[in-house]
Amino acid sequence: MKKPKINEQNTQIDNKDNPSADNPFSNVLKSGEVPKLGVRATGTVIYEIAQNSKDQQLYFRIAGQSGGAGLHSKHWIKLSQLLALIESQGDKPWKSQLYKELYEKGSANNQGFCAAIVRGLGLATRSGASIYLHVVSDKYQENKNALLSLIESTNKAK
Repeated sequence: MKKPKINEQNTQIDNKDNPSADNPFSNVLKSGEVPKLGVRATGTVIYEIAQNSKDQQLYFRIAGQSGGAGLHSKHWIKLSQLLALIESQGDKPWKSQLYKELYEKGSANNQGFCAAIVRGLGLATRSGASIYLHVVSDKYQENKNALLSLIESTNKAK
C-alpha cells in the first residue's frame, strides 16, 4: 500500500478545535456555508478562511458539508492561488474542473465544492444557461479586496 504524501498543510486539517501555536491555521477569519451547485444536490458546503501564522498569508479550505454524503479534501489552499486561477480565465467561462489543479489528490467533489465556495464569496457567477459554467463576477474586484482586507482588519485589532 502506498503511503500518502504528508505536508505541513495536510497535517493541520482537523485542529480547528485545538487552537495552539502548533496549528498555523488556528486564526480562522471567516467561515460560512454556501449552497451546493448540483441540480439534485441538497445541503451546503462549509468553508473557512484563515491566516497562516507562519507566512501571514490567507488560506481557504472546504471544512465540511451538510445534507449529503460525499468525500472532500480538508487541506488548506493559498487564497492567492485561487485568485490567480480565476484571473487567468479573463472573460471566458470555465468549468469546475479548473479547480482540480488546486488539489493534489482527493475526491471528485473538491472541484464542485470549490466552485460553490467561489460563487458564494461573490468571485464568480453562473455563465449563461449552464449551472456548471462560471464567469468572473461583476463585483470580483470588490469581493477580492474585502477578502484581502481580512488580514488588515486582524492586524489593526492586534
